[in-house]
Amino acid sequence: MKKIILLITIFCLNFIYAQSPTCDTASAFCAGGSTLTFANSTSVPSLGSIGCLSTTPNPAWFYMTISQSGNLDFLLTQGSNAPNYNNQDVDFIVWGPFNSTNCTDLYDFPDGNTTIPNNIVDCSYSGSATENVNIPNAIAGQVYMVLITNFSNQSGQITLTQTNLGQTGAGATDCNVVCGVDLGPDQIFCSSTTTCYTINANFNSPTTQPGTPAFVWFLDTGSGPVLQPTLTTQSVTVCQSGVWSVLATRPGCTAGSTDDVLITFSAPPDLNTPSDLVDTTGDCCPTFDLTSIIANMLSPLNPADYNVTFYTDLFDSFSGINPIANPSTYNTCSSMPIYIRVENLNNADCFQNAEFNLVVNCVATATMPPDMIVCDDASNDGVEPFDLTTQDGAILNGQDATEYSVTYHTTLTGAQTNNSTDLAIPSTAYVGGPNQVIYVRVESNINPTVFDTTTFNLIVNLLPTATISANTTCEGLTGEVTITG
Repeated sequence: MKKIILLITIFCLNFIYAQSPTCDTASAFCAGGSTLTFANSTSVPSLGSIGCLSTTPNPAWFYMTISQSGNLDFLLTQGSNAPNYNNQDVDFIVWGPFNSTNCTDLYDFPDGNTTIPNNIVDCSYSGSATENVNIPNAIAGQVYMVLITNFSNQSGQITLTQTNLGQTGAGATDCNVVCGVDLGPDQIFCSSTTTCYTINANFNSPTTQPGTPAFVWFLDTGSGPVLQPTLTTQSVTVCQSGVWSVLATRPGCTAGSTDDVLITFSAPPDLNTPSDLVDTTGDCCPTFDLTSIIANMLSPLNPADYNVTFYTDLFDSFSGINPIANPSTYNTCSSMPIYIRVENLNNADCFQNAEFNLVVNCVATATMPPDMIVCDDASNDGVEPFDLTTQDGAILNGQDATEYSVTYHTTLTGAQTNNSTDLAIPSTAYVGGPNQVIYVRVESNINPTVFDTTTFNLIVNLLPTATISANTTCEGLTGEVTITG
């Protein structure tokens, strides 16, 4: 009797009984909240003696899956006296539980297979036209195999009713395998030509019960399902993105079944060629705002509809991996290409790529500082030590000392060659004068080919000397004193 409990839909039972005379073709069935009625089978050979069934004429095989743990109680009848259908002998046997459909581990099936554990859950072979089928302590996810027979070989109807449905401790069978509907996998399009799609509501098992299924369609674009009153057919063509769902009710099923599918229509964005970003400050390591190109690149599209990411590697931009973390403050010390990936916000797999350049105009400026002037010491030899590095600030004139190097040279050729030729060393105590030209080189630390030169003088003023024209000079007389230096 347990077996019939699975038969939640009348149409399913009817189909299964007539079309599943063997175990390996057993059909899914379940039992719901109303009585299921289906035609019995006639003129099908017996399978022999199985379990308590001394004979098994006109067999029909089913399987049921438990959706809710608990006890299952059913009333099974057979007859030709409508509407009671209870005047013909009906017999049954139920095996289980199993993890899936099973025809190889059924006790005493085939006849005499008794070397395995007895897994017969319920069985009745009586002359009665009504039977009580009981499956105790069923566990959700378990499967039971069911065999129903027609001893009299007379045409009639079989009914199945779950008698404890809704009671405390009652279980339930999974009717989705019988009455369920399937809209298929999500459909995500990335094409400028694909703007509509036909959704088919396919039932999980064939429809055999007379009557016309009913379909009610809904669309959820983010604010909840909205009824689509003009859509009432099994297949519908939709041209709007969102979650489409259907409530499908077919003859023989006690309740409607639902399913939903995400449909996304999108196309790669049509991008304007982004302009290069050119640094005009002369900084050798400028900071760029990469996001500043987005508005013009997407115009007239709405940037809010897209996700824009930036990359230093072309293939990363194709794969969408390793994006630049802080594109609004991207620092670089050399000109370089930047690669862009623009994704549809609702479909990351629908994207377009672009490229632009960052142009670094690195400039080094050597500002002429004032001459360095000192007085000679007592030796009056015309040379003195100078700390040339005290001129660094005036020469850089606001340029970042971490980005530029200042070197001092004794020749113009040395200053124009590199930062190590004809150096005035040590620069912190260079001995020079009395009117020596010092050549300065300001060089970019990032790009040594970027430099500028200037000059200043080292001036050493000699100490003055006095010469008296007469050996003796008396008070009241005049003489001549000459001071030089």
